[in-house]
Amino acid sequence: MANRLMFLPSTLHSGMACLIQKVQSLSRTLSIPSFAELGITEREFFDIAQRSSQNNSNPSNPREIGVEDYIEILRKASHQS
Repeated sequence: MANRLMFLPSTLHSGMACLIQKVQSLSRTLSIPSFAELGITEREFFDIAQRSSQNNSNPSNPREIGVEDYIEILRKASHQS
């Protein structure tokens, strides 16, 4: 029924792409800078990743994530526009 109402795309891939576009659009509307625009350098990634892995909310992640995982996320985010 939801597909017929145009709320859900027909495939998971197009659904993810649609969600990403909506979040990016909302971020622009709210003037939220992209991660790349924050000026965080790669030298800072290890410290950020280490603090993130020690954060109290880390154990509630749906999958285990460590320092190297956070560094990979930060690298990918820093290359997005």
